[in-house]
Amino acid sequence: MRRPAWGLPVAGLLLIAAFAAYVLLGGDNQSDAAQAGDEPAIQNSAAVVRTDLVEVETFDGTLRPTDGDTIAAAHPGVITAIAQEDTVLAEGDQVYALDGTIVPLMLAPTDFYRDLSLGDESMTVEATRAGTVTGPPTTGTIVEQGDVLYTFEGEPVTVLYGDSLVYRDLYWPEPADSSTRSTLATDVQNSQSRSRLLDAITTAEERLSDTESDTPSNALLNAIDDLTRIEQAGGSDSEISRANQAVMAAQQADLDRIAAAEDGLEAARQALVDFDEVQVAAERDDQANETVPDTQPNLVGPDVLQLETALVAMGYDPDSDVEVDREFTAETAAMVERWQADLGVEVDGVVQARDVVFIPGPAQIVETIDSTGSVNPGASIATLSFGAELSGPDVVQLEQALDRLGFTADATMVVDDVFTPETRAALVDWQTETGQEPDGVLHVGDVVVVEAGVRVTAEIAAVGGQVSPGTPVLGVADVEQIVSFDLDAADQSLADEGDRATVVLPDNVELVGVVEEIATTATTAQDGSTTFAVTVRLDNPEAVGDLTEAPVDVELVGSSVSDVLAVPVSALIALSDGGYAIEADSGSGFRLVAAEPGFFADGLVEIDVAGVEVGDLVALP
Repeated sequence: MRRPAWGLPVAGLLLIAAFAAYVLLGGDNQSDAAQAGDEPAIQNSAAVVRTDLVEVETFDGTLRPTDGDTIAAAHPGVITAIAQEDTVLAEGDQVYALDGTIVPLMLAPTDFYRDLSLGDESMTVEATRAGTVTGPPTTGTIVEQGDVLYTFEGEPVTVLYGDSLVYRDLYWPEPADSSTRSTLATDVQNSQSRSRLLDAITTAEERLSDTESDTPSNALLNAIDDLTRIEQAGGSDSEISRANQAVMAAQQADLDRIAAAEDGLEAARQALVDFDEVQVAAERDDQANETVPDTQPNLVGPDVLQLETALVAMGYDPDSDVEVDREFTAETAAMVERWQADLGVEVDGVVQARDVVFIPGPAQIVETIDSTGSVNPGASIATLSFGAELSGPDVVQLEQALDRLGFTADATMVVDDVFTPETRAALVDWQTETGQEPDGVLHVGDVVVVEAGVRVTAEIAAVGGQVSPGTPVLGVADVEQIVSFDLDAADQSLADEGDRATVVLPDNVELVGVVEEIATTATTAQDGSTTFAVTVRLDNPEAVGDLTEAPVDVELVGSSVSDVLAVPVSALIALSDGGYAIEADSGSGFRLVAAEPGFFADGLVEIDVAGVEVGDLVALP
């Protein structure tokens, strides 16, 4: 509710002042006053000043917490710890724990919409046969050429660098009289290899279709929602810019996923073309070598080329005997045997398709199966991240948070928009320190993202309770209280968003704030009055101390004038024939001087007067 501001002096005061002046002067004009002989002594006086006058309107307001919000679980599991009601959570604090892994608070303008790891591309490694995973991959591990990714039935599955699909076993076909492989066995293997290639094409087509149907992705939709929310809330230019960048990054991620699926389909189709070309060439060789029926053609293809390239790069051709081409020769087999001896597996010169995984380059394991156990063909074993370093506004906000928390990988991490090995090292250090999974990957949902610290207002979930994605866990509100008041429709001109306001606490402490929001929809009371809800955010919210809710005064600046002559309002004298005067003393005694009042504020009145200067005295009642 608005309180009355200074206005013109009330009629009774003016009449009394006029009567006193009339008696004092013995007449009703200034000339009569100048001729008066005996003037009563002036008891009270004040100096004429030159100042700025500001009209302040005061409203009844309320200091209160912000409207509450809800923190929801991002993953399924059992709540094993939870922040207690009235706890103030700062950046890095545990919000809750899920299956024993803490979920901490991170300050950032927008939620993370994608996993953050070393590469901007990914691939899924799938089981090629039914069996038991006896040694699962480890999330967060960096795998390079020659590393064992996981073990299957006790045998290692090894990573090599290459881009072609693995669709067949690779070996050197020795003469038929000493080989365990008959021509019939070779035909059967070739038939199975072609069948696997056709299956790979079907899988790639399904993956492309699924990717296209999942576009726009949830990450993009969430980024668009965040942008809309920030724009509607009147966010700053930098906040809107970051949200726009997040939308563009999510759009690009969708396009990249589609492009990767298209590339996968093209690679599968090309592998079939290459295979058929090899078979045609082999048939021609058979016809040309009819005099040598007991030999089989050497295996030829891009898969042989990438195998030879990888093993030579790893140092398994010390005498440079292998010609790195598309043909699997006896020298290639000897190189494979040296590699197998180092791996500790059967040394037979045969590279089975199920025992190797070709990846484009160094990669990070970002997701794995939960544990050892039986799997079927096509089951996901691990997701690998590789390629160019991730970049974007989400990387910036992660690095900024790590820097604030003091985790900078021994000051080697640069806060930019690129997820580097140093970023990963800083993330691992923080994860280790706080009891998270130290995998160097920030998964969506690993942290609770808010823009500022929060106070827990309610424990919605309980320790031991099962939650699913989206299940409410905690009720929270901003740590900082806000001030709200109702602005009369007639006073709308007094406040705009961004204006300064003064808040007077119950102990008369004055705090400065800014008008953060003015409702666009009016509220009409039963008496017919119309008001707009106004929110003021304090510049120094800590100054409220332990107050959580209290009545306050809100002062808004109305009209103002600058650099004017002013006197106390009580110095004005209303003349009987109209107009106003003041009793002024410029050094030779008090005299009545006509004055025209102007702006009223702070107990002073602006005057337009002749012959009176700053520092002159005016009589007060």
